[in-house]
Amino acid sequence: MSNPIKTLVAFVAMLPALAAAQGVPSYPQNLPPNSVVGRLGVGPGPSQAIPFSQLQQILGKNTVPNSQLAQSPAATLLGNPTAATGNKTDFTIQGLPNKVAPDPAVDRMMIFDVSTGTFKNCTVAQCVSGLPAPPFYAENLLSNSGFQLMAGVGLVTKQAAEGTGGLLPFNVNSISNVGSIVTINITPSSLNQIKPNFLVQLYTGCAAGILPIQAGSTGIFSALRVLTITGNPVSSFTVMAPLGVTSFAPSSCLGTVMTTGDYTASNGNGPSQWTKTAQTWMWAENDPVNFDTIGGSTQVIGLKQTSSSLQYLYQTLPPAQTVALQGQKFTCAARIKQKIKISSTAKMGIFANSVWNYGALIGGALDTWQWASVTVTINSAETQIVPAIVLSDDNGGVFYVTKPICAQVASMPTNYYSAPINETIFAPGIFNVWSIYGKTFTMPSTTLGTSPLYGFYIDFFGETAGQIHWTATGLIGDIEGDATALPTTMMMGNKATGTVIPGCANMVSQVVNVTMSMSCRPPLFNGQAFIATGQPSRTYNNFNVDLFGITTNGPPLQ
Repeated sequence: MSNPIKTLVAFVAMLPALAAAQGVPSYPQNLPPNSVVGRLGVGPGPSQAIPFSQLQQILGKNTVPNSQLAQSPAATLLGNPTAATGNKTDFTIQGLPNKVAPDPAVDRMMIFDVSTGTFKNCTVAQCVSGLPAPPFYAENLLSNSGFQLMAGVGLVTKQAAEGTGGLLPFNVNSISNVGSIVTINITPSSLNQIKPNFLVQLYTGCAAGILPIQAGSTGIFSALRVLTITGNPVSSFTVMAPLGVTSFAPSSCLGTVMTTGDYTASNGNGPSQWTKTAQTWMWAENDPVNFDTIGGSTQVIGLKQTSSSLQYLYQTLPPAQTVALQGQKFTCAARIKQKIKISSTAKMGIFANSVWNYGALIGGALDTWQWASVTVTINSAETQIVPAIVLSDDNGGVFYVTKPICAQVASMPTNYYSAPINETIFAPGIFNVWSIYGKTFTMPSTTLGTSPLYGFYIDFFGETAGQIHWTATGLIGDIEGDATALPTTMMMGNKATGTVIPGCANMVSQVVNVTMSMSCRPPLFNGQAFIATGQPSRTYNNFNVDLFGITTNGPPLQ
């Protein structure tokens, strides 16, 4: 028999091999805390316990690339959006509960801080406070707030830029022309102050035929618009000839710088839709020296107070606007510059709730554009609202006014103004282009520029003696005449582009010597448009342009 002890020793020695053969791992059955089973080194060998701290150093940090991570659905975040501990989950912004009224003081928003390149948070109030305020806008309820139509007001001698009185006449030495552009040579004088867009009149000594005599007058011709000037002081200037005038006699005479206005102290004619205290002097100011310093406004009205009593330039709102304003806050404002001060200044006023409500007087600084405003809460049953520029000085005070605005707001930013878009402004009655009123008129034999039309450019600012401002963008009126031959058409169009405007073309006469008429709304370019026909040298009797008003579509002035 074999030795039992030797047999037992041999069996024990074979146990590891038997264990490996049967799949039992050859690693320690008991491990130290915070460790894993593995093997360090570069070759094979027995397993061993590896501490976490040592394994982390071996593997390194941030070694798993994004491409090895689990994917998420499109436009989702991974996390726990609830208030309790829970598993991570994919969620979307739009899928989170909606909070209708966030608390601006405590609720939070996430932002990206560009200066640090990190994500941060802010309260709703803090986030909103950093955003620019939305632009203020208020609809201007005043009609003709740009003073672009002054139909029926008349002509007056222009006031000096200083507001000290009317400009003196100037001496005309000679007149010449190249086509429709007329050069007028004058005796230079520092007192005449002639500038582009001024209106001038020439007196009878300048030979009939230069200008048609204005209806109702005996010795004063229609106004001419100054286009360019030469010299300082001015020695000559150019104007556009009145429609249809082609011959010019080089005679000498006197001329005067004019403007649209009223000094009669007997009527309340103001810009169309406006009324003034009868005694107040009022005129359109065309001198850039007195244009507003903000926004480049060229629509300025001059006012001269003629007594110690308050005097007004005002506008009564239509009944529908008055009803809409009942129970509402109503604010009116304007830019005002005082040129001559006697004892006080000017302010804004609103007649409402059966009384005049006045804002604060503008400051006492002269020759400085200032902001005047007033706010009133309109009674719930109010039937009359009258906004006004109010002169609070004494006899002799001179002011300039621009950009009046009234709106349904409790307040508005200082110097704010908005012009009504696509506004239609009607005159109190029909007015005309005097140079062709009721005349026999023959179209030229050569075309108008490069167009296939035969006609003339008309300077409506000059031809209406300033009743239509050069910033107006369109006319409302009609053209009419008795054709002396067939076929014949008549049309109006855009001076800038030479295009005929739909609705202004092909006014066809079917019968000779019978008046044809057509309503038309041609655009104006710098106060000018054209009248033309499709046939050369066509003659019309009783030729006329009737004007009813203007249109405007300029952008808001700021």
